Amino acid sequence: MQRKNMIPKLLPTYYLSYYLPYYFLLSCVFYFSCENKTKNTKNENSKNEDITQILFPTRADTELYFKNVRQLFYQKKQQSAYSDIYDLKRFSEKQPFKLALLHDWQKNGANVIVVGNPKNIIFVDKDKDTTNIQFDNTKTNAYFILANQIYDAIIQEKQILLVENAKKTDFFISQTDKESWRVTFKDFLGLIGRK
Repeated sequence: MQRKNMIPKLLPTYYLSYYLPYYFLLSCVFYFSCENKTKNTKNENSKNEDITQILFPTRADTELYFKNVRQLFYQKKQQSAYSDIYDLKRFSEKQPFKLALLHDWQKNGANVIVVGNPKNIIFVDKDKDTTNIQFDNTKTNAYFILANQIYDAIIQEKQILLVENAKKTDFFISQTDKESWRVTFKDFLGLIGRK
């Protein structure tokens, strides 16, 4: 008795050429049905970005230190369900421009917010060299950049002037407000772990 070959014969090539487009179509349908369909709802042409989208990452230990030690000196306001704004209590009521901390505990991030809208700021150092800054709050991270420049000017003991209608006035009303700005930015640096 002869054994028949148990290996099945290959399909003739005309079957393959007939079914190949269907296999390709089926694989394309499967591929595109599994594609992520979430769309970016953010308008790319929008210049006013939400400040909560620009966050510096925080760590659990720095958040714990801020909440247990530094938060006592701040007034807490809830901005949204997941973020809080902290205003230092020492800022005077008459100070037009204040620095506040934004903490988003859901995204584990923080940033600074400048309350008020200074347009033109001049830094004058001891040698009477001046640096002029045009503040534009439509740029990404504008609040952080301005807060950092003012913090550096405070550390370097530069005079900070505000220019409005060709009139120069002091940016800070009192030395307490100047020190409050420095403390708030230092607490922000501590919150993001960059002391």
